[in-house]
Amino acid sequence: MHQHTIQCQSPAGSHAMMVREWGVGQTGPVVVCVHGLTRNSGDFQALAQALAADGMRVLAPDIVGRGNSDWLDDPQYYRIDQYCQDILAMVRQLQLGPVFWVGTSMGGLIAMSILGAFFKDLAEHGCSIERLVLNDVGAEIPHKALARIADYVGESIEASSCDEACMAMRMRMVSFGAHTDEQWRLLTEPAVRQRSDGKWTVNYDLKIAEPFKALFTSVAGDSAGAANAQAAPMTLWPLYEAVRCPTLLLRGEQSDLLPAEVAIAMTQRGPKAKLVEIPGAGHAPSLVAPEQIHVVRQFLRTAS
Repeated sequence: MHQHTIQCQSPAGSHAMMVREWGVGQTGPVVVCVHGLTRNSGDFQALAQALAADGMRVLAPDIVGRGNSDWLDDPQYYRIDQYCQDILAMVRQLQLGPVFWVGTSMGGLIAMSILGAFFKDLAEHGCSIERLVLNDVGAEIPHKALARIADYVGESIEASSCDEACMAMRMRMVSFGAHTDEQWRLLTEPAVRQRSDGKWTVNYDLKIAEPFKALFTSVAGDSAGAANAQAAPMTLWPLYEAVRCPTLLLRGEQSDLLPAEVAIAMTQRGPKAKLVEIPGAGHAPSLVAPEQIHVVRQFLRTAS
């Protein structure tokens, strides 16, 4: 596994985005894997190793504020348009051409935003997204799911050891579904870090919560709306309908972020995604279990 440092810019100044690479030197398709809101590139270790074994080159960034990437001095730029600009910087600096994309939750939103709002910028760099995997994220996000995320994002943990921190993270991640102890280790260890005082905590800047909660409040409209589980969902249909490439939509059987009716509608509109439901999983399928990895491999192999 190799690591790249991508130099990025925001209105507040420069920052570095770290990108892990598996399958260095492979001549097969390039796959970009992008994680969820509070996660990082470590989520894709198992998937990336499997894809590299298929001859693919896999790139997984730590979106700024997470993992080994820089933290922003001004947290207001922890938002999707900045993340899209950082991905474009990666495309330019690594000279990427056509790619496949696997996006979990926020990673899927970034892909839809690039294809819907930054498509010309992507094309100008000679890059295109040829196949898209949306992992438990869709064209509508229910208000209730946004409220749940707003409740936990930015909440820290403080543990005396890595094992204690990993156990705390495991308890937070029950919606991922059943996993073996080894699979839980793969999911929890990258999600924690040791601070300078020796304590263990979450592996992201807690200030990423600030713009998310501001966005949630704007979607809710007011405090009364924020408390209303029946408030209107966040609608992303224009972005989804701008997608033109073959699309695989994964849905956790128990997901609150991607309702079944929205997932079904996505098979009939826009790119008319192929839908695969993951039994026993909520938000979001981890892509660590062999049967989940198999679904993604099969979809990407058909074009390689």
